Amino acid sequence: MVIRKRTMIWLGASVLLPSLSHALTVGQLQVRSALGEPFYAELVVSELGSADPKNLEASLASDSDFNQLGIQRDAYSAGLQVTHRLDARGRMIVSVRSNKPLTDPFLDVVVKIQDGS
Repeated sequence: MVIRKRTMIWLGASVLLPSLSHALTVGQLQVRSALGEPFYAELVVSELGSADPKNLEASLASDSDFNQLGIQRDAYSAGLQVTHRLDARGRMIVSVRSNKPLTDPFLDVVVKIQDGS
């Protein structure tokens, strides 16, 4: 059974770098794990515009970011790890994973993407 999810994607770039915020295209979070398994999902950031993909950073949003969005951060989401890589087509692939099985069918995930330069 694939996890039904409520997903919130927050682009830190829209707050920190307004000129960059319109250059990124973020795809839908694709959950690749099932209920009862450690959470694993990916999203694709394409059409990077003038942003240098080597300078982009992806991370789990901070407590402050969650609060700003009015989202309650639970203990499970606090333990998520976010990594990113560039694929052969130059797109940024963001992976979100956990080490613990997910037993709740709903999870709010907030990923922050910003220019690290």
